[in-house]
Amino acid sequence: MAMRKGLGELNEELTDRQLEVRIAVNSGIATAGDIGSPKRREYTVLGDVVNTCSRMQSSLCAPGQIVIGRRTAAAQVEGEFSVRPLGSFKLRGRKAEVEVYEVGEAKP
Repeated sequence: MAMRKGLGELNEELTDRQLEVRIAVNSGIATAGDIGSPKRREYTVLGDVVNTCSRMQSSLCAPGQIVIGRRTAAAQVEGEFSVRPLGSFKLRGRKAEVEVYEVGEAKP
């Protein structure tokens, strides 16, 4: 939510173009750490949960929208934000469909 708000404020200052962001969050086990050679290292995350999140963001998420997976909705968001189910979707590289939800405004 803070990223979306900050981008809105930045876009108010921009006169020649508007920036857009799509946000997806997925929960699960991932591998995180430095990958590469001694000459060029990069900190990154790897795993099915990361790939699924990337596919949710690139294929299901509209600009300005925040989408989350079922596990994130149950563990992190319920009760804090309004959550609307978008349905189950087949994503590239996944055998089973993935339940996706849209995150709305914070609850009072």
